[in-house]
Amino acid sequence: MRIATYTRISTDEANQPYSLGAQRDRLEAFVAIQPGWTISARFEDRASGKSLERPALTAGRRGAKT
Repeated sequence: MRIATYTRISTDEANQPYSLGAQRDRLEAFVAIQPGWTISARFEDRASGKSLERPALTAGRRGAKT
């Protein structure tokens, strides 16, 4: 199964204190233990998730690879 991952900066650092690198590491570790799963695309927004204007989220929903 091909998997795409999505990471973004949290607007709530107190409740979601995970950096982009930490999010990526956790997602990759999870995918690695799933039989037959491989990451085929990674999407990352370096802006807050406060609004829906997130280019990587839009690209991921459309199936574009980054």
